[in-house]
Amino acid sequence: MEIYFATKRIQTFVDRAPVKARAHLAHVLDLLTKLGNELRLPFSRSLGGQLFELRTLGNPQLRLLYTFYKGQAVILHGFVKKTQQTPKKELEYARKILRSLTS
Repeated sequence: MEIYFATKRIQTFVDRAPVKARAHLAHVLDLLTKLGNELRLPFSRSLGGQLFELRTLGNPQLRLLYTFYKGQAVILHGFVKKTQQTPKKELEYARKILRSLTS
């Protein structure tokens, strides 16, 4: 499965991640490429509404929010996890990008 970054902002987020975190991101992105929608916890979980969370387990814990669209995994948004739950503003931003992608 191909992976596509929906915005330049998400590509920049990945490119500017600390070296160790980039290695973790590369690993989970590779898993997503190989397993697609079969990828499960601890690396991926559904957030509902066609939105999924790709998770790194190292420190810092990074999250990439993504969807599946036209046979591709589309990375919509990324952030550093600081709280137990995914912050609403991060979900809202990813859903906004998802709406613009599908409209």
